[in-house]
Amino acid sequence: MTHVWRLAVFLCITLSGPSFAADPLRVAVPALPPGLGNPFTTGSIPGIDIYMAMFDGLAELHESGELRPALATSWEATDELTWEFALREGVRFANGEPFTAATVERVFEILSTPQAATWSMIREVSKLESVEAVSPTLVRVTTKSPDLMLPARFAALLMVEPGYWTDVGAEAFARRPMGTGPYVVESWAAQGIDLTANEYAWRPGPTNALEMLVVPESSSRLAALQTDAVDISLFMGPEDFPMVEAAGGRIAAYPQGGVIGLSYILVNESVFDDPKIRQAMTYAVNRDLIAAVIFDGQTQPATQGASRLTFGYNTDLEGYPYDPDRARALLAEAGYPNGFAFTADVVTPQPTDALVWQQVAGDLAKVGIRMTVNVMTFSRYIQGMYQGTWTGEAFGMNYGSLPALDPLIGYQYHSCLWLKPWNCNPQQTDLIERGLAEFDRDTRRGIVEKLLKVTYDEPIGLYLYERARFDALGSRITSYRAPFGYTSFHDIEVSDAQ
Repeated sequence: MTHVWRLAVFLCITLSGPSFAADPLRVAVPALPPGLGNPFTTGSIPGIDIYMAMFDGLAELHESGELRPALATSWEATDELTWEFALREGVRFANGEPFTAATVERVFEILSTPQAATWSMIREVSKLESVEAVSPTLVRVTTKSPDLMLPARFAALLMVEPGYWTDVGAEAFARRPMGTGPYVVESWAAQGIDLTANEYAWRPGPTNALEMLVVPESSSRLAALQTDAVDISLFMGPEDFPMVEAAGGRIAAYPQGGVIGLSYILVNESVFDDPKIRQAMTYAVNRDLIAAVIFDGQTQPATQGASRLTFGYNTDLEGYPYDPDRARALLAEAGYPNGFAFTADVVTPQPTDALVWQQVAGDLAKVGIRMTVNVMTFSRYIQGMYQGTWTGEAFGMNYGSLPALDPLIGYQYHSCLWLKPWNCNPQQTDLIERGLAEFDRDTRRGIVEKLLKVTYDEPIGLYLYERARFDALGSRITSYRAPFGYTSFHDIEVSDAQ
């Protein structure tokens, strides 16, 4: 009987299911997530760009910044500590198990285990008191303190199949993950991942198969696209635009919800203690040139420590103009008429990153500020973040806002709240804490705007440009979306669909 049922399912999918492209979809990625297919181990790159092939969240971010339904069709706050989520009916995991409110409850039980304390996504559930399945399609979430941005946080919490997780354990699940996404993993190896179509997917992908190939070097990802070895190459740079277009492809550019710049280490005595010095740094750098020339106009110069799509972005802050004369005057007022020298620790995963820091160093040199750029490995950079072992007086930083497009998420790192602070300003920390606890939207927006104004008048960093992602698409790809790093595999369309 089981075989007859499976045959019926196959015939149903074959005769009335989605139309698939003839060939597999091939995607070149720079790396795979260290936690493999466990989506709770990371909420950043590499990870979120890959996990969306396998999993869904309760909600998802649109490139407009709007939060839209996914596994949940709607949500509402019944009071400051209680949210209710109405779930989509008829959704199944790739093994056929139904997705219900009990699923969500069990997923949060997984996130309450001691093992989960080591996973980075645990921060998104730190305020939760309880998760209760009220009915098969209604989940009630109770928080310990008000959390206005909780639905957006749930966009990053991807739903795993909890029964399968319990049966095989976290380690085995990571190698053969099980979600509700358009594809399911067949094999996971160091060189890449092979996936097949999820026959139960509520949002199918465009092909019967998906291959994710690890290609660390951007030049090799470009070559793979040019020779049609892959259909999509993730994380390319503006310098690749002409060659991609010459090969018949195109570049898809999407905002990443953050601002790239320097962060000053303000807990140690240095020249940056003087706000005039920090203002001089901002006047000295031509951010418009960086956005227009290095990024080919595909991003925007930063005006503050938050991007334009974030909640509380302060529209009254127009940004410091490029004014080297004003920079020199401020340096003289601060007692440094001949400038000064400092070291900045940075990582340069893309050729464009190196160009940006060269431009910054060149602009600063014109006003007498001599910046030594210390390029370090990513692991060494993370050590600096968590242990404070920086070599210089500043370091490259993403002022982030994901998953909720909330500047307070990134600003927590730049405050006394961080475990190894590089900036511990009581006024700023108070604003951050007040904002995180505020449930009224207008009041919270006002607090964020004030925080951005305070750190604009006395910058805590050199805000350069709004972060963007560039993916190269081959000629087969006719439709593609990757808002904020969340590749929408179910929205990809290919030209040879039958």
